[in-house]
Amino acid sequence: MLLGLVLASCTTSRQFSFEVLWPPKIDVPSEVSQLALINNALLPTDTAPNYYGFQGQLYLDNTPVDTLLTLSALDGLAQSLTESGRFALHPDPLMVPLSDSSERRKPMSFEVLSLIVPAQTDGVAVLESIDAYDQVDYSWGSDDRVYSRLTVLASSSWRLYDLRNRRIVDRWTNMDTLFFYGDGYSVNQALAPLPDRYSALQQVAFLAGSNYGKQIAPFWITVTRECVTDGSSELSLGCQQASKNNWESAAETWQKVSQSKKKGQAAMACHNLAVAAEVLGKLDLALMWNEKSMSIKTLPVAAKHRQQLEQRHEKLSKLLIQFGNKEEGL
Repeated sequence: MLLGLVLASCTTSRQFSFEVLWPPKIDVPSEVSQLALINNALLPTDTAPNYYGFQGQLYLDNTPVDTLLTLSALDGLAQSLTESGRFALHPDPLMVPLSDSSERRKPMSFEVLSLIVPAQTDGVAVLESIDAYDQVDYSWGSDDRVYSRLTVLASSSWRLYDLRNRRIVDRWTNMDTLFFYGDGYSVNQALAPLPDRYSALQQVAFLAGSNYGKQIAPFWITVTRECVTDGSSELSLGCQQASKNNWESAAETWQKVSQSKKKGQAAMACHNLAVAAEVLGKLDLALMWNEKSMSIKTLPVAAKHRQQLEQRHEKLSKLLIQFGNKEEGL
């Protein structure tokens, strides 16, 4: 009898991941919709010395990489902004070289910006500087293998201008880091999997631009939710349908169980329906099914989902403001 009770109360869960749009870290006025990008980080000649490290020793490299870094950073920003759909981007970044190094990271005047950007531009995102450093290290492990690591850093500075209201919306400086690893039975074998230096610099600069995009524009993140079953046929069938991304069919299956006289099964079905509604972009419906689940029986997974839904609802309000209250199904 005891074994039967244990088996009857057994609950299993299945995790599902999907992407949702998340608001940016700062509030950019919704009227700033036409955006231009400016490269204000280059000297007239790309000859600034660059340093790199190898096994703790510092080396000077006079190979010009400043242009590579700035263009990659702006490519990363442009891709991030395009994915969000928040701004209409002018196709090509404007190049505004510095006259000398004393001008680095200084704000541009609104008079100059108004003269150089295309007509109908509401805002300008400016790359003010980007510097990078890379370090390669290797060591021998206890298994006679050699292990290598390439560390690449990029420090970048950005500024966002609101041309309509003639004000600076954001000033951001950030350090981004990438790690690459390799191993083998010799130093050369361990170093072989590492990307070449310029490819690694290009990647970390791209990351710097992409991360700034998350500062000023909505971005996609992956969230995870749980559907639950007690092993009964219909609850399990719904989970199987959901695993095939057939959420409409899963919802139909779970809706039949939501009226069950068995409180545990009904609460699970209502919780699963809340998850299905959220995946399908119906947050209000998800909250309704979550409330019904909690009213039948308090499931820990439903209580957790309640907090997640409230957070999403709060973020959705911020997103609607960013998009001027014109977007649905976010």
